[in-house]
Amino acid sequence: MLKKCSACGEVVRRRDCHKNRYGEYICRQCQAKGIRFTPWRVFLHNGKKWLISFLLLLVATAIVILLFWWGGQLFPVTVLFDAANKSV
Repeated sequence: MLKKCSACGEVVRRRDCHKNRYGEYICRQCQAKGIRFTPWRVFLHNGKKWLISFLLLLVATAIVILLFWWGGQLFPVTVLFDAANKSV
């Protein structure tokens, strides 16, 4: 089975390359030079984590806004102020 090295682009046999944590195949020659990964795949890998965190923050913010809106519908500000003024 042949694989393409993510660092140099050379086609090598599967046993002559290593699959890193980012899913890239790095040939033995590039590993000997000290190349362990390519910056683009690290960016994509970390970008997924940031995207998930951003989406969770967005959903949490939407839930809080909806709760405040729903609370405003149940307890309008004018009713609360009118009740406070009548008790005085």
